[in-house]
Amino acid sequence: LVANCVYKLLENRSMASSVNVRTAMTSLLASLIRRYGHSIACCVKLTQLLQCFPHMVNCLTSFIRSFMEEENLTGVVRELLKEICSYSGADLERDAQATQNFSAFLLDIAAAYPQLGQSILPLLRPRLDEDPYQMRNCVLGIIGEVLPMFARREQLDPKESLQRDRLMDLLQEHVHDVNGYVRAKALQIWYAIVSTRGLPVRRQSQLTALLVGPQGAMMDVSSFARRYACKTLTAMVLQSPAAKLTPEELQLVLNKELKRLESLEELLTLSRRLAIPSRANVCPYDENEVDLAHSSSDLQPNPDGKPEHNRRTKPTKPQKKRKRKQMSKKREKKASHSDDNEETDDTKNDDDDDDNDAAYQSNESGYSESESQNEEADIKDEA
Repeated sequence: LVANCVYKLLENRSMASSVNVRTAMTSLLASLIRRYGHSIACCVKLTQLLQCFPHMVNCLTSFIRSFMEEENLTGVVRELLKEICSYSGADLERDAQATQNFSAFLLDIAAAYPQLGQSILPLLRPRLDEDPYQMRNCVLGIIGEVLPMFARREQLDPKESLQRDRLMDLLQEHVHDVNGYVRAKALQIWYAIVSTRGLPVRRQSQLTALLVGPQGAMMDVSSFARRYACKTLTAMVLQSPAAKLTPEELQLVLNKELKRLESLEELLTLSRRLAIPSRANVCPYDENEVDLAHSSSDLQPNPDGKPEHNRRTKPTKPQKKRKRKQMSKKREKKASHSDDNEETDDTKNDDDDDDNDAAYQSNESGYSESESQNEEADIKDEA
């Protein structure tokens, strides 16, 4: 009965806007929650009041602030937020006033307590795929309130860094939303992030590609989207380190770097010259390379298609002299043993052996039988 009196007073706009009455109602509800377990009924009734009356946005925000800071009823606040987020998308699509009230209340809570906004983001994530654009704007606004919380920290854990990247991916996807108001809201949040220097370096090129180009936000049909796209791009250019330099200073930096590049190229050329030894200090062949060169030259095919070692080479002068000595010895043996028949037979056998040896030697030196006969004829003519 007492709680119903409080809820009935909250329906009256003038009574709910009074600070003293609001403070008394907050204390009364806190006592009912602590002593009589009125938390679930209180959350349901306050959600229904927020759905029906627009002035309950400010009133309920003050209740939440008192519950968090004075009464220490954080669990009740989380339960109330879950109750609001549990409304179906079909009901919100039919009731535009309730959607607007819920969106305004959730944005106020996320702006005042980013930790609470971060805790309800998993519950609000499916709202990004639903039709009411007010709820999509609400979710993007909560993301915009949570992201600066990561930017204010000097170092992020891998888990926090991953969460920040996922939120930025969601925000980046809705730059091309089907609704112009949602696109403008996403670009407005990007502008706020860039202005507070919370944009990671690796995201700058991706965001620039979304802003500039034939499909970029600068060419959007919505004037609000184009306005925030221009503001975002201007903020990115102004925050660039090169934007503070004049053209003369930029030219000086360019000339300095060009001179440095030329000096590095000269050092590289000099190091290459020193690394290559002079031709006079290089031995043309190693001992093994000489043998390999001879063997390769012997096996090199001739124009006839036969290997080089099968071809007969022209006899040299020492070979000719050796052949002549052998022939003269044979003639002396024949002259000394011409009278004795037995010795003649032995001499013939020896001559046959000598002939075989001579033939073998002649074959080794490259002679044929016809060439040896020609040599004998030449010796007789000389004699």
